[in-house]
Amino acid sequence: MTGNTFLRIDWDQAQEFFSEKTTVRTAHRTPCRAAILPSCANQPVQRRNTPDLHVRDCDLAGQNPAHLTWLNGKQAGLSDDGLMKQEHGHSRKEIADRLSAGHRHSNLKDMIYGGIDGAVTTFAIVAGVEGAGLSHSIIVALGLANILADGFSMAASNYSGTKAELDDRKRIIQIEERHIAEHPEGELEELRQILQMRGLSGDVLVQATSAIARSRDKWIGMMLTDEYGLAPNDPEPMRAALATFMAFMIAGSVPLIPFLFGLADAFPIAIVSTLLTFFFIGAAKSRWSLAKWWRSGLETLLIGGTAALLAYAVGGLFHP
Repeated sequence: MTGNTFLRIDWDQAQEFFSEKTTVRTAHRTPCRAAILPSCANQPVQRRNTPDLHVRDCDLAGQNPAHLTWLNGKQAGLSDDGLMKQEHGHSRKEIADRLSAGHRHSNLKDMIYGGIDGAVTTFAIVAGVEGAGLSHSIIVALGLANILADGFSMAASNYSGTKAELDDRKRIIQIEERHIAEHPEGELEELRQILQMRGLSGDVLVQATSAIARSRDKWIGMMLTDEYGLAPNDPEPMRAALATFMAFMIAGSVPLIPFLFGLADAFPIAIVSTLLTFFFIGAAKSRWSLAKWWRSGLETLLIGGTAALLAYAVGGLFHP
């Protein structure tokens, strides 16, 4: 494919695609399709930079859609760390498999919350006791107590909070079921207006309203998401609690390991390993965000390091 240029169309300007000068983007870290546009390869290219995008302008006026060959990332020969990356497949089978598998509630927030808090609180104990000049046996005792007790407390609290969300969801479902039974016309009008706000109109709006209303579950599901702003799937309290507890235990044990094994210079080792844990948690969570891994890692490192420094400073106030 030598001589061809891989491009990404700016869809905000798609309506002007064949009539005026249209921005075409080759974007780093942006999931997209690739277009081969041979006639564009020899045109002068203007280049300007934004924080996350390297943008090329190319005049597409008069181009025939037949001249555009759309490829997915693999077909275009682009690697995972190349210019473009596809998030998932779009063949008929891939779409059917993905949608039929359903979607479970993500526990990403629970794991990050538990991991950061586990490392911060345990290291705060280590730093505070070390700052006060107390023995390492006290560090181990208080640290283990913190991992077990505080970890369980956080998991139980998260379970209770998530369970409350689930109970509220069930309560709202019962309300909607009663409203549909007692006020079907009003609920049908709510459904119609929701679909209208989504852009449907005319006969399509009438048909869609009627079709969705035939399924009580789909009808109520749309009310939950569009009227009450709830997630489309049920929260899972036990999974949330276990995710929090396991992340807390793993990250919280890091500052204690040098003291458990009686290593020389245990406190400096604990400092370095804990800071690396903060950075690793931040870098790992960038997998689910737009932030660069090192920026996310440094952000979490700053938060955890500040908490640890405060704990050490307080402990130093009681040093004999």
